[in-house]
Amino acid sequence: DLTSTRVAMVKMSENPAEDFRQSMHEMMMTMTMGSEDMEELLRCYLTLNSPHLHDLIQEVFCDVWCTIS
Repeated sequence: DLTSTRVAMVKMSENPAEDFRQSMHEMMMTMTMGSEDMEELLRCYLTLNSPHLHDLIQEVFCDVWCTIS
């Protein structure tokens, strides 16, 4: 379970897309993750962030996942 091994932080950002990109890339590169783990990671980001950011989160997540796979 990803939520039990990581700590969420409140952060104000001038560039949320880049902040999400860096965070997601770090998470994906530091953990051995299968497709179910990736889905859980995406759910974590969506759960922990405001609904108005969900489209951005999904877009960045897809970009990062495609880039590293």
